[in-house]
Amino acid sequence: MSKNLVIVESPAKAKTIARYLGSDFVVEASVGHVRDLPRSAKGEAVPGVDLENDFQPTYEVTKDAKKVISHLKKLAKAADTVWFATDLDREGEAIAWHLAECLGVEPEIAQRVKFNAITKAEIARAFEEPLSIDLDRVNAQQTRRIVDRIVGYQVSPLLWKRVARGLSAGRVQSVAVRMVVERERAIRAFVPDEYWQVSGRFTSESKNATALKNDWNSFLAQVRQMVMPVTVLALYNAAQISRFMRASMLDNLGQDYVRTARAKGLGERKVVLKHVLRNSLIPVVTVIALGLPAVFGGAIITEQVFKVNGLGQLLITAINGNDIPMVLTLTFIFAILIVMFTLIADILYGVLDPRIRYD
Repeated sequence: MSKNLVIVESPAKAKTIARYLGSDFVVEASVGHVRDLPRSAKGEAVPGVDLENDFQPTYEVTKDAKKVISHLKKLAKAADTVWFATDLDREGEAIAWHLAECLGVEPEIAQRVKFNAITKAEIARAFEEPLSIDLDRVNAQQTRRIVDRIVGYQVSPLLWKRVARGLSAGRVQSVAVRMVVERERAIRAFVPDEYWQVSGRFTSESKNATALKNDWNSFLAQVRQMVMPVTVLALYNAAQISRFMRASMLDNLGQDYVRTARAKGLGERKVVLKHVLRNSLIPVVTVIALGLPAVFGGAIITEQVFKVNGLGQLLITAINGNDIPMVLTLTFIFAILIVMFTLIADILYGVLDPRIRYD
């Protein structure tokens, strides 16, 4: 009889590993889990879990694994060393622990081998560096299984009564459902309360209140008359310029590119950003040339109305002082703003050229 018994999970792995280890090793498969919590137990609300004694679990050998355990016990008695080579994950660690319990091997002195690949070199390395069973991972798996059993056995009957027979509840679904239910209850319990928000402008000069009110309304009307047309014109120009950008892109790149872009699944906005700016300067130059007067004019008018100094006033000062570097810098800033403004306006207005609407 061989002096070494190696236990793996899969029968297919057992045959391969046996070829690598040689005749001194007998490799057998547990075929997955060998013990589990009982399905039913008299007098227990949750079979296999003692709710009154720190959730202590009680395990039993599964029906399908009884012959396997009986066979492994015979081999373990005749072997000098039992090696547990179950999978690397938490379930594999728990299977190794259950096997050790069934075979009477202390987990602390059990020969636990782990390997990431079924190769001769990797298996040789694993058997040269055996470990003990990791009880922390075993307890993690037990906790998951116990929580599954507690939630399943106490919540599933409620599903059978209220929803349909045969449904089962788990630890994750139950928590998610509870969160939804609690939120729904909070929504239904909410009592709407009417409230008002009042804003006002006040002055300590009560005698001049009427005159100040009229001056304020006149000022707002002046702002709307001077600023709004410029803003609307700029938006309209930006939208029209966006149409020109697309038309120019289509003319420059041709229908062949459109078919290629459609085949690759490129979006229409990716086409504009990636290819127009790289392959055609005409649209960009046009955007800047048509947009600069509108933006300059809007900035200067707005600053004059609100009596503030901004980019428009800086530009006028730079032009009057022949400050060429400042003029170029401000022009560059305005150009960047125009391109950004054009893209934003395009998104808001949704002006799409029908010839390249394929995203």
